[in-house]
Amino acid sequence: MTTPVQPQLNIPIPDLRFESTFRKALDAAFKSHAESLAKSQSQSQSNSKTQSQTSDLPLKPLPLLHSTYIVARVILKDVLLMPLIQGFALSYFLLGFRPWLSNYVVPFGRKCGLYVMNVLSGNKSSYRRSY
Repeated sequence: MTTPVQPQLNIPIPDLRFESTFRKALDAAFKSHAESLAKSQSQSQSNSKTQSQTSDLPLKPLPLLHSTYIVARVILKDVLLMPLIQGFALSYFLLGFRPWLSNYVVPFGRKCGLYVMNVLSGNKSSYRRSY
């Protein structure tokens, strides 16, 4: 007897640690800022260069003022602004659905809980009780 071989699913697990996501955001911000600086410098030096030549320019290290600005921008966006916006959106979503939740979901949950309690306890007389 042979057992059939089942395919394995290789689903990548997302990295939810703060440090790694923060570093990825910083790397992306530094890279885009450095590329935009290199592009603007190459355009100011010579307007006759083609696009492929501007991407081959070596990237110079950023001055301290630029790097502080980028770190502050990433911190404001990832640590302060996005959680604030997501919290407001979730709150408004729950406030909008509160009447529906209190009128339909809570009584249904009570009825289901009462049914399960009666089945487990053996009390069959109060299946139809509602609140």
